[in-house]
Amino acid sequence: QTSQIVDSDQVLVRQIREYIDKNCFHYNFSIQSMAQYFDMSTSYISRYFKQHTGLTPIKYTQQRRIKKAMELLISTDLTIQEIVQQIGYVDIPTFISLFKKSIGVTPGEFRENYQKSDMQYSKKP
Repeated sequence: QTSQIVDSDQVLVRQIREYIDKNCFHYNFSIQSMAQYFDMSTSYISRYFKQHTGLTPIKYTQQRRIKKAMELLISTDLTIQEIVQQIGYVDIPTFISLFKKSIGVTPGEFRENYQKSDMQYSKKP
């Protein structure tokens, strides 16, 4: 019976992760909407997710958004404003602050550093 509980925990954690992965890039995504979808309270779903992943849903969402922003900064010429909109943020300064706190440089610096390093690699024989 214990293994059934563990299995159902893993299934629910996977479902929550999939829900976040699918919806976190929408600007109206919230822990409240997620909790409502799973018919749980926001505090319970947050505790549950953190207990099983080590991350709060908010932290996991931020990581997904930052990762997507990095991909867009590298692979597109979209402006920071366009990227912010595509990854579900509304406030550009908040995004830049979170990005810098997470990566260590601003999004613009990240793109510039990547382009410089990419050019160095492409020059090598």
